[in-house]
Amino acid sequence: MKQKLRILAGLCCITFMVHGQYVLEGVVSDAASHQKLLGVAVYFPELQKGTVTDTSGHYRIQGIPGGRFTVQYSHMGYETSMVPYQFNQPLAVLDQQLKVLAIESQEVIVTGGRTATQHENAIKIEQVRKTVLESAVEGNLIKKLARVPGIDVVTKGSGIAFPVIRGLSTANLVVLNNGVRLEHYQFSTNHPYLVSEDQVQNVEISKGPASLLYGSDAVGGVINFLPYPPASVNSVHARWHSEYSTNGGGYSYGAAVDGSRENWFGGLQLGQSSSMDFRDGAGARVINSRYTAYSMQAKSGMRLRNGLFRFDYQYNQFTPGLVIPQALSEVTSTSYQNQYWYQNLHNHLLTSNTSLFYGPLKIYMDWSYQQNERQLCGSGSTPAFNLVDMGLKSVTGQLKARYQFSERSDAVWVYQGMWQENRNATAPQRVLPDYVSESHAMAALWQYALTPEVFYQLGFRYDYKRYRISAQLDTNGNYHFDELNRSYTNWSFSTGTTWKVLEFLLFRANIASAYRTPTMAELTQDGIHANRYEQGNSNLKNQRNVEGDISIHVHREALKIDLAGFYNRLFNYIDLMPTHDSTPEGLQLYQYRQQDATLYGWEAETEWRPVSVLGLQGSYAHVLARQNDGGYLPFIPQDKIQLNLSLRREKMGKWHQLEAAINPVYAFGQHHPHAFEEETPGYLLLHALIQAKVHLNKTTLQLGVYASNLLNTVYYDHLSTIHELGFYDTGRSVRFKLGVVW
Repeated sequence: MKQKLRILAGLCCITFMVHGQYVLEGVVSDAASHQKLLGVAVYFPELQKGTVTDTSGHYRIQGIPGGRFTVQYSHMGYETSMVPYQFNQPLAVLDQQLKVLAIESQEVIVTGGRTATQHENAIKIEQVRKTVLESAVEGNLIKKLARVPGIDVVTKGSGIAFPVIRGLSTANLVVLNNGVRLEHYQFSTNHPYLVSEDQVQNVEISKGPASLLYGSDAVGGVINFLPYPPASVNSVHARWHSEYSTNGGGYSYGAAVDGSRENWFGGLQLGQSSSMDFRDGAGARVINSRYTAYSMQAKSGMRLRNGLFRFDYQYNQFTPGLVIPQALSEVTSTSYQNQYWYQNLHNHLLTSNTSLFYGPLKIYMDWSYQQNERQLCGSGSTPAFNLVDMGLKSVTGQLKARYQFSERSDAVWVYQGMWQENRNATAPQRVLPDYVSESHAMAALWQYALTPEVFYQLGFRYDYKRYRISAQLDTNGNYHFDELNRSYTNWSFSTGTTWKVLEFLLFRANIASAYRTPTMAELTQDGIHANRYEQGNSNLKNQRNVEGDISIHVHREALKIDLAGFYNRLFNYIDLMPTHDSTPEGLQLYQYRQQDATLYGWEAETEWRPVSVLGLQGSYAHVLARQNDGGYLPFIPQDKIQLNLSLRREKMGKWHQLEAAINPVYAFGQHHPHAFEEETPGYLLLHALIQAKVHLNKTTLQLGVYASNLLNTVYYDHLSTIHELGFYDTGRSVRFKLGVVW
């Protein structure tokens, strides 16, 4: 045995020594003036390694494995440049000229299994950059994503927000944190995803079922939260921020430090946010809309001779109050502290990512462990203070290989597995039974450049999932959950093309199919949830869909236009519907049922910058969702027009990126409500902001004032649930921000 271990260790050592390491250097300058640029970030997304240019515009990166990698050059005020390069010589010299930025055209995209530029993807993936997140007037991370047309948010007060993509939400979406799918009891919009903005640099959004490599449940789309990359080699970076909001006295603060050497990197982040009950547009205090959140992240990694190893740990705690009828009479305090009727949520996430590079072959091995704990806290009038106490453990693993056949063709193969266990503690209410589930999936994605202007993509996926539940009694010894042992299988596919018709004109078309299994709640739930009695259906089948997408992208130096249309046909759509029955306590009975449904719509977005200081952005999104019986699907957003008029100066003395903007939003009335919804009238909101950065030697100050609902409009959105209790949405609020970056 010892001899075998020695041989295995020797082979591993040889493996890491087979391919040499290479050096990249060059000079970056302004394309028009040829002036050498200081502080340009030169970064390899796949290697998570980079540096910045010095005063002469020079950069040098060593320790690069052999193979084909994309080099990204980015600098504030300039258009980001991506250069794919084949490293097979000891020293590579790449001089780069950057054009002054009018409108950002594309970025490197990692969602979808390939690290590629936006224009190479057959499926458009929206990227919400950190600068966009920082300039949004909303204080909630999920709400900030609603700036993307086709994305909206179900809100339950100021703390709880749940994403909607083209009319689909909850279990129809896959939400990722650095490529790892989050498991946060997402069968309900009462259960928010535990992700802090302090832990996120960019967000990538895929609309529709085309992202085969990230899970079978992506019927509606994928949201991938991407963390901060390691600091530049041989440097230490730190950041700190604080914010205060006038409506509800909301505040947040956080700090982070990142350091990197040639062969290792690490970092630590800490944050907290809290708010009292906010006031709606009519001035009423929305009782129990308070929340408190804590976040922490620790990361470390090593750069191997032929690869990369990274380990991350994240902890998030969130205690949102519940705006429900019981709280209106029992919550009497006006402090930040939760009193009665709130959720106590904890999430631990451990991830390990290993990347190995062998010339044209790249191998990625990832695993994660999640522990999500959910407690529902009642009041002194309830049988027990902790009414629900569930713990969900999830272990996921992924093995992915990408092979570059040539400069024109590559393929990705993936195996994914997940094991889950749910356990109830001694709380009296059991929303879900104790259960174990496992799933396995295989997927393949092939991309081929038919010409330098035409890319074609084809993918397949096979899934297997199994639930195991034993017969269970409730805390009173009564028979509560039946035994269940069910397996589900399905095939999915995706195919599409991108055609660069002209230098400034891009056309995309794709068709894809996905499926999802019924959730455990949909199969077994039998009890009070929110203010109704919900009953599962153990006979539910797989929900499947087929969606077609067409989009056009126009990009000139000062003008960008995006048009997209989609048609999504769902088979065996799972819906929770009210019945004519009620419980002895008077609660209406809701049951899960299935029928076919159709969603279709379109989105438009434009950005125009006639001069460098003036910018105009606009977007419109429309979706209609109808079931076969003539009814409509739940949580379908209102059609909305969003405008943004901004004045910006890149530099004025020590002041940088000065910006003032107004952002009107008009929502049309929603006259096609679901069976347990009501029609919603239209409304008009006006937001505004002013922000800037101040450079002081190696320190940068970030200052900002953000006003939402500036006119204090009295309104409620169709996806807001608090209007059922007589409250309107948030009234005027002004948020102040101060940040420091070293």
